[in-house]
Amino acid sequence: MKNCKTLLTLLLALSFTTVTYAQKSNVRKAQSSLAKFEEFKNVGTPELGQDELKKAKEAIDKAIEHDKSKDLPETWAFASLIEANSAVYLEQPEAAEKAEEYLVKAKELDTDGKQEEYIDVAEQTLGLFLFNKGASSWEGQNFEEAYNAFDKALSFRPGDTTLTYYAGLAAIQNQNYDAAIDKYTQLVPEKEFSEHRNVVVDLPKLYLSNKDTTNAIKYAGIATKEYPEDNDAAIQHIELNLIVGNEAQVISDIEKQIEQNPDNGNLRHTFCCGNH
Repeated sequence: MKNCKTLLTLLLALSFTTVTYAQKSNVRKAQSSLAKFEEFKNVGTPELGQDELKKAKEAIDKAIEHDKSKDLPETWAFASLIEANSAVYLEQPEAAEKAEEYLVKAKELDTDGKQEEYIDVAEQTLGLFLFNKGASSWEGQNFEEAYNAFDKALSFRPGDTTLTYYAGLAAIQNQNYDAAIDKYTQLVPEKEFSEHRNVVVDLPKLYLSNKDTTNAIKYAGIATKEYPEDNDAAIQHIELNLIVGNEAQVISDIEKQIEQNPDNGNLRHTFCCGNH
């Protein structure tokens, strides 16, 4: 998400030189009030700026209704940003729907890309709203709703590894293994992600739950390559090869692991069982 200070700087410096004062007065009022709200948000007290956010909303609603400002891209860019913030900080879920609607209009009118930064922040803010919604649903153990919220948030924050991971976790809890596999496979290349090890080790289990042993073995092999010292990954790879009767691979893997972990009784037991 873009730094809030950057947004505040943009708001304070903004100057609409292509429209008359009469056309932009309500947009300017909305801009001013939104900038004041951002000041409160920057110092961690957005609740103290709620009145300013409400003023911004009132001003931008007038701009939307005015014939001379209703077709300006900045009107809709600010409208989407204000509504997105209202959804998060005024706890108005219906505002999120308006923000989405206004984003479409803003993108349609912003042919020169001058509102791109505001549109981007509005999308990031909508992503935050949906993340919060998903977290709340998770706490209420409504995992289907949690997945839907996290998944939709990704449409506004594509590539967000944390959101992708949480969407995968929610899908697992809902036993929606296809969706979980989709999210987890997206994270396999993200080696810097803090939960990467858990993702690559758990992915074969998801494939196995989906009765797909081919991909289960494939990703179990990837897990051992990514984390060659990881005992769980190694044993999983061995056990999956045992399931399909790939004895040569099993023996090779166990011997390597015994060499690396000579005191691991589980490996010796697996070796014994695999050659029984």
